[in-house]
Amino acid sequence: MFEPVIIILMMILGFNVATPLIVAVFFILLSEFQHTQIPWRYGPFYRIFVSPVYHSYHHGKTAEYKDKNFAHIFAFWDYLFGTAVARNTPPPSSYGLVEMNPQSFVETLTAPFRLLYEDARTSWFRPGVPK
Repeated sequence: MFEPVIIILMMILGFNVATPLIVAVFFILLSEFQHTQIPWRYGPFYRIFVSPVYHSYHHGKTAEYKDKNFAHIFAFWDYLFGTAVARNTPPPSSYGLVEMNPQSFVETLTAPFRLLYEDARTSWFRPGVPK
């Protein structure tokens, strides 16, 4: 999420043109790796760096995994802010959002916008309720 900011900042600060491109490729590869099902935990570095196992909890469907393991590179941020799932917690049995269960390709593309609309309709446009 913050990668474009880092890359733009590097260009503004006058880094060599290749450097932001290398950083962008690194972030893309890191993200792809973290979304694999490789059961790596990084041993003693589990609480420092985000591994595929660590990141998998972030996508867990049950309530115990909701709003957990937000970190992208450094896992210690989640431990610092209390959003880390305990290391001995069983891995998620299913992944995704509870509110979304698209049955087709078109529903997969439109579901986030439907959720935004429903949220806006129920919370933003209620007369007499402070915004």
